[in-house]
Amino acid sequence: MRAARLLQERAHCRCGVDIHLRKHLPRQAGLGGGSSDAATARVALNHLWGTGLSTAELARLGLELGADMPVFVHGHAAWAEGIGEILTPVELAEPWFLVLEPACEIPTREISRPLN
Repeated sequence: MRAARLLQERAHCRCGVDIHLRKHLPRQAGLGGGSSDAATARVALNHLWGTGLSTAELARLGLELGADMPVFVHGHAAWAEGIGEILTPVELAEPWFLVLEPACEIPTREISRPLN
């Protein structure tokens, strides 16, 4: 909802939408589930509402919600640097992943922040 509201505000759009979401990922799994959902909503609403923002503009706007938003807006695997805005596309050898769910939760913001 925050992604949709921010897009409305920045694009000066008065359109609306009903959003329903069902998730099957563990909370704080480090998979970018929430960011992926927000980026997908933003890309879809940009098209639906005809706001005309470019992918680069949507990615920059996404940084206000999370450092991993730009990679999901662009929609391909990438090595991210900076605060998530410097992306280098990568080709993955195998499309297989193993997901482990640890018995603890650590906010992404705490893991991603600089040590200094």
